[in-house]
Amino acid sequence: MIPELRERENHLFPHSIPDTLLNWEDQNGQAYRAFVDPKHVIGASIKGHPENVPPEEVVNRIERYATYFGSRDNALYVWYKPLGIFIAHEGKHRVAFMRSHDQPAIAAWVQEADYPAPSRITIIEPSDERDEWLAMLDGRYIQVLRRPNIARKILDAYGVKTTSWQNIDHLPDEKMVRLAIYERRLHRPARTRKEIDRTLDLQAHLARMAKDSQEQYFHCHDLGPYRLDWNRNIVVMCLMLFTGLLLVKFDHDWSIRTGIGLVGVTSGMMLSQKLTRFTGPRKLKS
Repeated sequence: MIPELRERENHLFPHSIPDTLLNWEDQNGQAYRAFVDPKHVIGASIKGHPENVPPEEVVNRIERYATYFGSRDNALYVWYKPLGIFIAHEGKHRVAFMRSHDQPAIAAWVQEADYPAPSRITIIEPSDERDEWLAMLDGRYIQVLRRPNIARKILDAYGVKTTSWQNIDHLPDEKMVRLAIYERRLHRPARTRKEIDRTLDLQAHLARMAKDSQEQYFHCHDLGPYRLDWNRNIVVMCLMLFTGLLLVKFDHDWSIRTGIGLVGVTSGMMLSQKLTRFTGPRKLKS
């Protein structure tokens, strides 16, 4: 196990353990019982550190952790075979305890998981140090690299390359992609392990943006979120039309001309809302 990880795992929170690595694993088969060397397991001291265990309980606890499998709720470790490490999903705190007492194995349920080849993954360093580290799979699928100090050590040892956004030719503007990540809240801890809840499909996002930017025609009442004040509009036009028709009935040239003018203006206002068309990006229409 990478030496720096042994110290850091004492500071991991329970919900962050599955996020130490990117959620691109492919679990294989059913979990089985096995004796696992704690030196190869990433756990978390969530119920106190090993030295907090009362001395009179140490022997019994070592025996229980070393021999009792129980159910998957007691100790379940995911074995990322290509990476050569285990990550504890259940039974996290016993990892540091057994390691501190130089115990050779923990009785645990093991779930094997495959992992993408290092050539398929790219770690992307943020241009602004305040932004999140990212990782990209197959030049298309992007995830936020959570706990980068730990994940990078593992992935670096695995052979994954780290680069900057500007050094990857086919990528669009970094700010645009990060905005999409923030809009979908992918930078926040995910509530599920589903890949769709953690991943930005760059190809699908660009296709959606291209569709939204297509030019199309629409009328003034399609300018969402803006809308005509129909009540005011109708009242004004009705008053103008009524006044125009009323003036036409008077036997005076000026009133007839004024009335015809008002009727014409009102008719023009009514027709303009149907005849006038705008052109612009598709996304304007909502």
